[in-house]
Amino acid sequence: MMFNFWYGYIKPRYGDKARLLYTDTDSLIMWIETEDIYKDRAERPDIFDLNYSGDLFLMKDETKCIPIGETACLKPKMYSVLPVGHDPKTPDDPDSEDPKKKHGIQKAKGVKKCVVKRELRHDKFLEYLRNNKLTRHDIYGLRSYDHQIYLERVNKIGLNPYDNKCWILLDGIQTFPYGHWQIGLYKHLVASEISPEQAEERAMKAKLRVKA
Repeated sequence: MMFNFWYGYIKPRYGDKARLLYTDTDSLIMWIETEDIYKDRAERPDIFDLNYSGDLFLMKDETKCIPIGETACLKPKMYSVLPVGHDPKTPDDPDSEDPKKKHGIQKAKGVKKCVVKRELRHDKFLEYLRNNKLTRHDIYGLRSYDHQIYLERVNKIGLNPYDNKCWILLDGIQTFPYGHWQIGLYKHLVASEISPEQAEERAMKAKLRVKA
């Protein structure tokens, strides 16, 4: 379904004006250049869930018609989506924060939701992506050992900008899936004693010719 949505609808309609920024099991984050994306969406009720009915075979807008202002996607299952008008800052004291204030969508697999909500807002995702740093957090939970219940504290890695499932470009942000033909071209150029920066620039500008 995801494959057909991207290659059967998005790419034929928008061409090079559509870029895929991030994928998850059942969702896509896209950059699309068009006059009115919501008007385009309304023309295809056979593809989009316009009424948020929960139909499993229709695509829905997770931000509910609020444009996305910024995203920070670190690795699979670890990303932040900040709709326009939402606050990106992590509060110094979450308990005194206005409960009506909105902070977008933050996901960090392996980190408890309460920790993400209190300590990992959009600004933290951006900070650790740009600085290439990890976060660590104390996670508390009940564990059983020899039929005795204990409260256990585990210090776990939280945000991690190193995506080991993709080839990360020199800017530390853009990625290619392993096996992509431009990675092979880059390695060939580097082997010919071209600087990594020049090799990457040339590889990114290259176009793949398909024989008829």
